[in-house]
Amino acid sequence: MNLADRKVEGYDLDISFGPGSTLKEPTNGAQALSEKELISAMKAGMTAVERGDYAQGYAALQAAYGNGKVVLPPDGLSHLGLCIAVMEKQTRKGAELCRTAIELQFYDSVHFVNLVRLYVIRGNRRNAIEVLQEGLSRLPDDRNLLAIRAELGYREKPVVPFLHRDNPLNAALGKLRAAGAKSKQKGKPRGG
Repeated sequence: MNLADRKVEGYDLDISFGPGSTLKEPTNGAQALSEKELISAMKAGMTAVERGDYAQGYAALQAAYGNGKVVLPPDGLSHLGLCIAVMEKQTRKGAELCRTAIELQFYDSVHFVNLVRLYVIRGNRRNAIEVLQEGLSRLPDDRNLLAIRAELGYREKPVVPFLHRDNPLNAALGKLRAAGAKSKQKGKPRGG
């Protein structure tokens, strides 16, 4: 199945990457928006979500992605997924949109960050950590992912897993591991 033809309940994801795409007429009787208006609504929605205004972001992203069969880049899909989970309390539907965005744009860490936020907001820290680890395995030096890891207070597993993390041996070995990781970072060339 082609990812661009994937259907998520309520959204027909006819996604295009090229400029020669045409917009379909909305099926709900609403007036068709121009491609520029749809992209503008998508960007405004993404900006609102990034500043934590999920209600405004949801309205703008609904206008962009929920207006019948729309041809848009997948940039805002994970933002829409996050809004659906927050505003409609539909975690599964929101996570599906985030996963679709990750599959289409695996190189964009924002989609991983939005899925992590979705799980944290919905109280599922375990899934949030799993998604964060997946993102970091693909994009290990990404600033967005490292920032969300710091925000979560993510800690490495204890060096000796059968001992409690507060055990003096684990504490000492953990400090050595952290010092080794820092010295590796100093020797690495800085990337953008």
